[in-house]
Amino acid sequence: MIRIQYLLRRLKNAPLFSAVSLLTLALGIGAVTAVFSMIEGIVLKPLPYPESGKLVSLLHVAPKLAPSGEGVIGVSQACFFTYREEGQAFEDVALYSPTSLIVEGRERPERVRGLRVTDAVLPLLRTRPLAGRLFRPEDDRPESPRVAVISHGLWQRRFGAQESALGSQMRIDGIPWTVIGVLPPGFDLLGLQPEVLVPYRFDRNSARMSNFSHRGLARLKPQADLETAAADVERMIPLATEKFPRGLNLNMLRDAGFAPYIRPLKDELIGDAGQALWLLLGAVGIVLIIACTNVANLFLVRSEGRKREFGVRRALGASRLQIGKEIAAENLLLAAAGGGLGLLLAQGAIELLKGFEPSHLPRLADISISVSVVLFALSVSLLSMALCSLLPLLGTLKLDLVKALKSGSRGSSQGRHHHRVRNLLVVGQLALALTLLIGSGLLARSFYNLSRVEPGFQRPQEVATMKLYLPEAVVPEAEQVAWTHRQILESIRSLPGVTAAGVVSNLPMAQEGSYDDLLEVEEFPVPSGEMPPGRRFKWISPGYLEAMEIPLISGRVFDWNDVHNANSVVLVNRAFTRLYWPDPSMAVGKRIRESGDRNSREIVGVIGDVRDDSLAAQPEPTVYWPLMVAGMWGQERFVLRTHDYAVRARAGAGASLNQQMREAVWSANGSLAVANMRTLDTLVARSRAHLTFTLALIAVAAGGALLLAMVGIYGVISHSVSQRTQEIGIRAALGADRRDIGLLILRHGLMLTGAGVILGVGCSVLLTRWMTHLLYQTGGLDPLTYSLVIALLSAVALAASGLPARRAARLDPVEAMRQE
Repeated sequence: MIRIQYLLRRLKNAPLFSAVSLLTLALGIGAVTAVFSMIEGIVLKPLPYPESGKLVSLLHVAPKLAPSGEGVIGVSQACFFTYREEGQAFEDVALYSPTSLIVEGRERPERVRGLRVTDAVLPLLRTRPLAGRLFRPEDDRPESPRVAVISHGLWQRRFGAQESALGSQMRIDGIPWTVIGVLPPGFDLLGLQPEVLVPYRFDRNSARMSNFSHRGLARLKPQADLETAAADVERMIPLATEKFPRGLNLNMLRDAGFAPYIRPLKDELIGDAGQALWLLLGAVGIVLIIACTNVANLFLVRSEGRKREFGVRRALGASRLQIGKEIAAENLLLAAAGGGLGLLLAQGAIELLKGFEPSHLPRLADISISVSVVLFALSVSLLSMALCSLLPLLGTLKLDLVKALKSGSRGSSQGRHHHRVRNLLVVGQLALALTLLIGSGLLARSFYNLSRVEPGFQRPQEVATMKLYLPEAVVPEAEQVAWTHRQILESIRSLPGVTAAGVVSNLPMAQEGSYDDLLEVEEFPVPSGEMPPGRRFKWISPGYLEAMEIPLISGRVFDWNDVHNANSVVLVNRAFTRLYWPDPSMAVGKRIRESGDRNSREIVGVIGDVRDDSLAAQPEPTVYWPLMVAGMWGQERFVLRTHDYAVRARAGAGASLNQQMREAVWSANGSLAVANMRTLDTLVARSRAHLTFTLALIAVAAGGALLLAMVGIYGVISHSVSQRTQEIGIRAALGADRRDIGLLILRHGLMLTGAGVILGVGCSVLLTRWMTHLLYQTGGLDPLTYSLVIALLSAVALAASGLPARRAARLDPVEAMRQE
């Protein structure tokens, strides 16, 4: 049995080889392990609910109702009651909607994350209360007492974790609610992290087939799957229109392309993050392979240097198997050390990632070095060492005893065989590095294109924002809502450095959903029996366009008379006018009508397009309404209760602006709470955060691959020079000048580079197809990117080959011919 002390002594006798091999393997294994731990925590690990595989997200698609967001819409009350009462594939169905709630305390009111739910949400998640009870069906009726369930954190913060909290009154949105239960620590639903849960309290008698704004949650029965669930919902859609005839009828739904959209609940949380992570795993996997080829080259050089040693041991009676076992054990020890160090590096990388708290990555808390990650690292370590040592080990087992004992001649066949193998390994390195560099270059080109996109507003870093909710219990009348916003805006505009301020129903790129409804242009009536198209709605105050610096193209903007008198006027954006008129000025004076409204509204102005969804998404045709609208959606005076403020201030307005904005709100009403204070630039950065994150990691991987490939080609050319020292000396003695000798060596490097480029371009053409979803205005075969990357790789390879070539050209012929 081979002793560990003996193996350690062997590695200690070759400190440079051991250190370089260990560090190279550790970096590669650490990178792969870190990315796999992200995949394991985000994609592979089940949600923290019992039998979470049976939980599904229940939504719909209706391209005509929701032209944006791939046509995905939520669930209406009519759908909810029908699916719950008639469903055959579901154990139960529930609805939930994230919201913000104002909780009154001893000092200023606090705005907390809330969740409106039907009674079945928590039972479907198999959640048990830490204290008290959860909602019952009777709690979800409009005539029932108002009850709430709070999070463990809020229970500790507001009630000191006292049992007396149960049954106590807590004022939420100005109305007293009774606390009936406390959720267990760490409870979450799709990253929403709610602190207060309240029931919807739906009135079944008023349910209608409209307002598809609620998120659906269901649990499949044991025998059901996604296909049977979708078929079951398809069956129930006509039933819903029969049971609840108000709202859209069946023909209108079919015209809108209304269909079920059911997927695992985990997919709702992860989104497209999984695709990017698998791509990253492939990228760092390539880096690991390149690292392994470098280590394999080191092993080949070392085994070539030990041929005489192996020959002597064979002559003294050692078998091939004994020598092979010793080499394998030595390599295994290196693999174990590399894997252990790689795990430490992976843990450090994970902690660094969590410190940055990337907003687009879900389930950050679930990323850790788990048992499965350790096993993965162990497997990768063993596989890496197998890749590194296979060729050297086979060469040693095939060792010719006579040639080994005569070893010393650089021209031996074994040396030439090793040299060919090392050449092939370097070609593979260069090909893989080129593939990664091209992928990184395509992402960088996309990022550049995205950074040049005009969002429709100017200098977002100068715009401070906040969200404000005006509960009905605090500000009961619609007219009061409008006057409260006006009073707050006037106070904010008077602040030093503030140049403009306004409010909007939701800020661009906030990714908080949108309001869509059917809309008809009177000049272009929809044929009888067809449904008008859906358009995006936004509500704004006077001053909002100035605060955002959104240009007015034609007509006029809103004033406060439009708001307080609830005038029937609207603004539309340029994308809207393109659908109907060749010139935007032709839209001014035309009239539109929303679904179910007998009153028409006059278009008084056309404004510039704004990219509301993201920088990469085209502007949607949008209608802008005044803060208060008469006769909208069945209400005499319609207002939204939640708005975002946009405040443009000159540079140097001071860090106190946020506090001054809060004081302006409290001067109007001390019972209001402010949330989400940030700059508009934060939202713009978040819009490209997914691409930025992926680009950063793949660029690091590509840089590492390029460095390793440079080391690899330098090592091969340098070893070739040392192998051909006598040949070079003879050439010099026969009259070859230094330039010819240098070009001879340089030609070798260029041949390897050319082969690597050809192979790498072929691999890139095949592999970049998998990342097209990440690209923006850039094709997977972008010629400029390919040309620049090939030039970069060639220049680096030329530099790496030039150093050994320069050394060869400067060799002294006499000294070179003396070397053995």
